Amino acid sequence: MANFCFNLTLTIKAPVLSQAVGAKRWRLDTAAFKTNDEIPALSGTLVRGNLKQYWKYFNENFNQHIEIEKWFGEESVKDSDDKPKRGLLQFDDLWIANKAGNVDKQRYRIQHNPKTGIVEEGALQVIESPFDSGEEIEFEGNIVVNQIFQQEADDLKKWLKKGFEFIPAVGAFKGIGFGKIVKVECTCNEISLKSINYNSIKDHFGIRMILDRPFCFAKHRSGDNDGETNNTFYSEEFISGGAIKGAIAEKLPNFPLDKIHITHALPVEENGNQRPIAIPLSWVISPKEKEQFYDISLKQKAGLINEAAPTFQADWKYETWEKAKQLCGWVDLSHSLRMHTAIDSESGTSKEGQLFAMNCVEVEQREWLANISFDEFITSDEKKQFLDALGNGLNYLGKTKVRATIEFSDPFKFKSEQKELKSPYIVVLQSAARLLPHKYLEKTKTLKEVYEQVWQDLSNNSLNLINFFAKQQLSGGQYIYRRFQQNEPYNPEILTLAGSVFILEAINEEKAKIFLEEWQRWGLPIHPDILYHDDWEKTPYTRNNGYGEILVNSIISGVKEVTLKEWSEIEEN
Repeated sequence: MANFCFNLTLTIKAPVLSQAVGAKRWRLDTAAFKTNDEIPALSGTLVRGNLKQYWKYFNENFNQHIEIEKWFGEESVKDSDDKPKRGLLQFDDLWIANKAGNVDKQRYRIQHNPKTGIVEEGALQVIESPFDSGEEIEFEGNIVVNQIFQQEADDLKKWLKKGFEFIPAVGAFKGIGFGKIVKVECTCNEISLKSINYNSIKDHFGIRMILDRPFCFAKHRSGDNDGETNNTFYSEEFISGGAIKGAIAEKLPNFPLDKIHITHALPVEENGNQRPIAIPLSWVISPKEKEQFYDISLKQKAGLINEAAPTFQADWKYETWEKAKQLCGWVDLSHSLRMHTAIDSESGTSKEGQLFAMNCVEVEQREWLANISFDEFITSDEKKQFLDALGNGLNYLGKTKVRATIEFSDPFKFKSEQKELKSPYIVVLQSAARLLPHKYLEKTKTLKEVYEQVWQDLSNNSLNLINFFAKQQLSGGQYIYRRFQQNEPYNPEILTLAGSVFILEAINEEKAKIFLEEWQRWGLPIHPDILYHDDWEKTPYTRNNGYGEILVNSIISGVKEVTLKEWSEIEEN
């Protein structure tokens, strides 16, 4: 078996229109979908949808036996565990035209009033149309298929060509002559696998991820009581270790991934080498010095800075957030909106109630950095198998099915310096962690008392909590429940979020250091009383999936500790 790349060129007679969403140029009602370089393009989902529709047509009308589910995947069964059933065909995100055309060229449509025979008032549509009528434009893209036999590749090439040749037109306004396909060219080449230098990669190493398209790893959705009240997905800006593992599991279904720890992949500029840090919740600004950040983590009582109340994150304005992100190494990331809908094969129009949107993260001139560690039980053969799969790229990442090129590196450090590892320890969560057992959350206990108990339990009574600055979130909903916990009572996960700060003092310095050094390498362990513990089949929030990553006693240039002269405690009544 081998991997193959099918290169296709669709020659389309203009006019052709694949519609863009979002803001448009002045005076335009309908804009053409284009790349960031302003070159017209067809979206990969549009191409995919048309091919699937006509292959189904072949099966239904010409008694063919194309394996639609094999190549395109299947929808999850309703009320099932929502486990994905992905197809083998991986389409390029954009199928790009061979010329830019004239961006100022437009077409106009009107609507007649059937009773008066004159133009309906306000019914003028201005359409962006970069190409002249009759001009032939070539749109080129690739379809990648992994792990099939040569005979399957030969058959697939034949059916790809037949399928696209049978499609009369693509895009909008097909009924009035737009988007007519006049020629299809298809070539097939085997993809050579990259040779991996196993000896240069240690048991703890970094990976640099270069992505081929915008991604959407959806944040937890609010208003999701019935699964239909919110049709927009907003993406996180990181790639979780669990998502990376999921892409590897597509290549190695039976691999023991519990022997591998993968941190979240965090964004940097091209060729960047330092992972950004979560903005600590103990950072404040003073109204008298809005450009200066102070860290008040070691202050145990409320107080004033230079006789003014400090401002915490909840009250920061845009400029303050931007300054904090810059200090912590976060790069600016652009977002784009993508709209999707199902098409009724009989009418050619959108299906009712099938529209959804994705707010995606753009990836141009950006890379994502993560660290990976092998545990002591992994064999040399398993290491080679894993590195081969990882080094030859990952597929199916996120809702946009991103393909990632992987480069190996030494482990990446955070954009911070570390003070000497001695008490008191300032621990900052770099990713969300499950720290709070449900049964500890009794009305008789304060949140500080619960966290105190947790840290003592995790450290075998070698650490004591002095103070904390933390934020929590419940994570649940239909997807999490059906995917992971369908046969269990419904219990949303309690997450302590990235940026939360815990100030710990050593009860036993020697033991405390051992725990802290281990946690910095592997992430925080799961408390034994937390539901589902560290079972990846019951919860995605395990430490091997990148959750519970910490930094201890870090120093950020540009952030001051409050001096005794600047700080005045507020007396409690």
